[in-house]
Amino acid sequence: MFLRNMDAETIKLIKDSDERQRIINDYRYGRMLDRDYAIKLIIEKRQEDPKVLLVTQAAQFGKTLIPLEEASDEELIQELQMQVAAMEGKVAE
Repeated sequence: MFLRNMDAETIKLIKDSDERQRIINDYRYGRMLDRDYAIKLIIEKRQEDPKVLLVTQAAQFGKTLIPLEEASDEELIQELQMQVAAMEGKVAE
């Protein structure tokens, strides 16, 4: 299995990315977004990975920043999408 040849950090990135992608897909197919869980994931990744934080901040440059608790469901999904893209970029390195 290909995961055996990967280090623990890469495996965690893949799992974290997959978890966020599942939430995004569920939302796109009409499931209710668990806002508290989405916010928890966003904050955890921002705190643990400075590169992901920088990528998401750069993508939001020029936009009015609002607290996550006040963000719309769509804005939370967009943040999750940016995190997925950042993590996929790290895995591809």
